[in-house]
Amino acid sequence: MSDILQIYKVHMSNYFNPLAKRENLSHTVSGAIETAIRNKIILIGAKLPSEFELSQQFNVSRATIREALRDLVAKGIISIQKGKGAYVQGMSSEHVTNQLHSYLVYESGGKTFLDLINARLIIEPSIAESAALNRTDEDIAILADDVAKLADKNGSSEEMAIRDMNFHIHISDATHNSLLAVILKPVFELLPKLKQEVIKKIPDAIESAQIWHNNIYIAIKEGNGKLAYSHMVQHLALAKTHAEKVLKII
Repeated sequence: MSDILQIYKVHMSNYFNPLAKRENLSHTVSGAIETAIRNKIILIGAKLPSEFELSQQFNVSRATIREALRDLVAKGIISIQKGKGAYVQGMSSEHVTNQLHSYLVYESGGKTFLDLINARLIIEPSIAESAALNRTDEDIAILADDVAKLADKNGSSEEMAIRDMNFHIHISDATHNSLLAVILKPVFELLPKLKQEVIKKIPDAIESAQIWHNNIYIAIKEGNGKLAYSHMVQHLALAKTHAEKVLKII
């Protein structure tokens, strides 16, 4: 265990030792508290020690503690209740996906978008195969609704892009693997930005998406994993071609 963070399991009123190093204090404090929460030394719902108590334990100023707590609030790990103090909210999947989404938005550009599509080509065919093997009747109903909504052309390019994205999200959900949702959510959320441009500039983009979505849906409905895999490969290969044209890569 780090010499920066020594957690007392016997004397639970005194979670932390004074910091040995003085640089990046607020970051070190927030990291120590986050580690204690991650290690379940401080449990979800628990109230953190007061600013004064934390400043004494870490041997830092209350201003440093306030800055560290603000960082934890921004991450969604704790919440501050006015007049009551700071309470642990836990390590939610939103914490992970929001951070990755922010990074992808910051880095978004031609190469990043193509990297995303190439990553999808590696990952999503296997997801479609798994969905075909693990989907429930409820999943099939959701996917059928997604296919029907994309077939309805009465929508803006933004609305159509979101309908396209939802179909892929719901295929991931149909695997019933909770980790996949955490990994792919920030990727999927960035896709409508590119898809809108594809819809505007590629005349048959929606029609081809409708065809492939329907093919994938039928394969998943029939429980044909290999066919769902193959259809997803072909669908995303065409999506990559469209993206390349829009981004003027070729």
